[in-house]
Amino acid sequence: MGLIENTKHNSDVLLLRIAERLKERFGMEMVLLNRKKSAADHVTDNAITDLKEKADFVISGIGD
Repeated sequence: MGLIENTKHNSDVLLLRIAERLKERFGMEMVLLNRKKSAADHVTDNAITDLKEKADFVISGIGD
């Protein structure tokens, strides 16, 4: 799985907990964590390419 973290407060904590639970329950591995420059920023084309190549699915997190 790939994770996209948007830099909002607690976004990283939430995403990493979800990834940990998915690993515990289903043996899934996080293969990529992308951190956007800000919540308003888009995911870069390079990051999208990496996610497509390495991850079967992506979780995009928000925080606050």
